[in-house]
Amino acid sequence: MCNQQNTAPHTAISTWSGFVYQGKIALYYCLKLIADDYSSNRSLKLQLESQDDFAIYNGRTCISMHQVKAYKSQNFSSYQSGFTAQRDKANSDGVSNAFFHVARGIIDLPEEYETTYHPVKLYDYGTQETSKKYCSLEELDGLIETLLKSMINSEASLPNWKCKLAKCIREFLEAMINQKVIVTHHMIQTTQGGDRLIAQREFINFNRFYEILEADDFEVFETNEFFLSRLQSDIGYYYQQFCEQQVNLSAEKQKKLDQYVFHLTKLTVAEMEHFVKSVMPHRKGSFRTLQDYKDQALNADSMKQSLLTIFNTLIAADFNTQLTSPSLYWLHESNFYYPTGIHTAQEESEAVCYEILSQAISNDVEFLYENGALVTRGMNVASIANVQFGPDAVEQTTCPQQQNNILNYTHMSLVALDDVPMELKDD
Repeated sequence: MCNQQNTAPHTAISTWSGFVYQGKIALYYCLKLIADDYSSNRSLKLQLESQDDFAIYNGRTCISMHQVKAYKSQNFSSYQSGFTAQRDKANSDGVSNAFFHVARGIIDLPEEYETTYHPVKLYDYGTQETSKKYCSLEELDGLIETLLKSMINSEASLPNWKCKLAKCIREFLEAMINQKVIVTHHMIQTTQGGDRLIAQREFINFNRFYEILEADDFEVFETNEFFLSRLQSDIGYYYQQFCEQQVNLSAEKQKKLDQYVFHLTKLTVAEMEHFVKSVMPHRKGSFRTLQDYKDQALNADSMKQSLLTIFNTLIAADFNTQLTSPSLYWLHESNFYYPTGIHTAQEESEAVCYEILSQAISNDVEFLYENGALVTRGMNVASIANVQFGPDAVEQTTCPQQQNNILNYTHMSLVALDDVPMELKDD
């Protein structure tokens, strides 16, 4: 039995880049337990970031603990301290099952590691015929959906039509776990001295998994909070990919980027809608719900090629929680600089400005009245209002108020990242 009263929690993730990977690994393992004995495991509980990165409980007894590492490195030396800490924790608390999950295969794993670090074992994602002691982030969605389909086909109480909704079911289950991961992280980071109690009391009962698996109507789960979680997960997924693609990402820059992601995971539904409008001001469409933002706004290219690249290149931005202004900006010589996900080429600048103005007029985007610039990946435009509007646009702007709005936008420009003032660069 785990000694919860005398042992401080592990407080698992040191950065925000791994929270999506951790959530997917936890979900996969929980579903494996459910698939192995569908009728008997309803009473189990998932604990996050206390006993270990995650742990499985049966009542007050910890039956397995799990360390999750999404490192670039394939050298055992990068993981050795984690193996040692998990071994000592498991032996101290009398936990007989301790699993180590990695995103890349360890190429120099000691042959006797299971003896040296008993009871710690690398989790095996292979089959009975083939061992595979690692699983990348990119593989997990398919792995989880395959497991769901197998479970549905083998469990008589689950109708076969649910196989066609395996992706949808996975996303609902992931959202539930990621919401708990994010909430727990924020509670830990904002509560001094209380993280042991916070982390120890944060559980997800397996009944919650069964509730989604056995639902007849999945629309009840399609809330704004669900789409917020999906959008945050996408951001976390793009962020982890971005970090993995950086050759020389220093600890200082990693910490700065973590602060940005930490900020985005704090946003409410209304704040996330506002944030997406501010960083994707050129995106066409009527965004009535957060699902519209999730489906139509941010994508991998916008995040990795532009927004995260801007965050990585520039110094830490100022944070403003007022919804009348963008969430993030830099101020230099009375000019505001706002990050965007715009990554299109210079020759498309007029079309981009047209789209920005069209959306701004419809939504009355106040921050575009400021003196400043929208930071893009590689586009320079002196004023977003210097656009040759066609007949349709002229007809749309016959209202004096709308004409005034266009004039108000004349002080806002587009600036390529390379041309941002050197004082804002993070050398």
